[in-house]
Amino acid sequence: MDRQIKETAELKKAASDEIDNNREAIIGIGKSIFNEPEEGYREFRTAEKVFRMHSAGFPFLTAADML
Repeated sequence: MDRQIKETAELKKAASDEIDNNREAIIGIGKSIFNEPEEGYREFRTAEKVFRMHSAGFPFLTAADML
């Protein structure tokens, strides 16, 4: 198997495992954000929730990270 393909497969497996291991927390934050909608650019409660998740060890990307 090509090394890059093997590394990609391992990365996908690791990501899938992390999602599975944190399923309830991920669903919970999604429901919480959905149930408390905020206007765009005024997403203070959402930002606080994301900050708490990040502080608990959940990584996240900002818009700048995706450029």
